[in-house]
Amino acid sequence: MGAGYGTEGITMALLAAEPPVAHRVGWGFIALCALAYMSTSLLFVAPLLVTMPLKVNSLAGIDQAPNSLALVAGVGALLAMVANPLFGKMSDRTASRWGMRRPWMITGLAGGCLGIVVVALAPAIPVVLAGWCTAQLSFNALLAAMVAVLPDQVPSGQRGLVSGVLGVCLPVASVCATFLVKSFTGSLLAMFLGPCAIGGFFILFAATLHDLGVFNIAGALPFSIAPAIAPVILTMGGGSYGVLYAVAGLCAIIGAFAVLPVKRVR
Repeated sequence: MGAGYGTEGITMALLAAEPPVAHRVGWGFIALCALAYMSTSLLFVAPLLVTMPLKVNSLAGIDQAPNSLALVAGVGALLAMVANPLFGKMSDRTASRWGMRRPWMITGLAGGCLGIVVVALAPAIPVVLAGWCTAQLSFNALLAAMVAVLPDQVPSGQRGLVSGVLGVCLPVASVCATFLVKSFTGSLLAMFLGPCAIGGFFILFAATLHDLGVFNIAGALPFSIAPAIAPVILTMGGGSYGVLYAVAGLCAIIGAFAVLPVKRVR
C-alpha cells in the first residue's frame, strides 16, 4: 500500500477549515462514505495482500520473488508519497460542471483499474512494476479526492465520528479482500479484476449520486437484516462465499437502480 494511504490522510482532512455552510450529515451519508472508502481500500489491499505476491512468484520464481515484490511495492509506495498530496492539491483547484472531487474520483478509478489489468497480464516483472506504478498514481488520485470530501461536506462537530467510522474500513476491507479473492480462485485475472469490479461499482455509485437524503430513510433496514440473512445464504450455497458475494452484488445493483431515479428528497 502506498505511503500516502491510511489514517494520516483522514486526519489531515478532518483538521481542515470549516466549510462555509456546514449542515449536519445523516447516517445515510456516513454509511455511503464508509462504503466508498472501504471500496477504495479494497482496491489497494487485495493486490498487496494476495494477488500481487502470487503474480510476482509466478514470474520470478520462489527464490527471486521476495526481492522482486519488494521492488514493486517499494517504488509504488514512493510514488504514492508524492501522488497523494499532489492530486489532493489539484482537486482543490479543480472547477468543472461535475464538481471538484468527482472528476478525480472517476478518472483515478479508471486509471487504477487499467494499471491492475496491466499487472494481471504482465509477462515480466518490469511490466508488473509499470502497471503497479500506474495503479498507485491513479488510486491515490481517487483516494485524495475522496478524503477531501469530508471537510467539504462534514461539519467539525461530526468529523470525529466520521473519522472513527472510516477508521474501521481498512481492516474490514482487508478481511473482505481475502475472502473475495478466494472466491475467484482458478483464474489469476479474475482474482485481480474481481475486487476492482465490486469496489469500483460502489465508488462510482457514491461519485454519481446527487442526493443522499434517501439513505437516511432506507439505510437502516439493510444493515439490520443482512447479518441474519448471510448465514442462510451461506448454508444454501454450500458454504461458498462466492455465492454470498454474488447475491450481495445482485442486491446492491438492484438497490442502486432503484435509488438512482430519485431526484429530490423533501
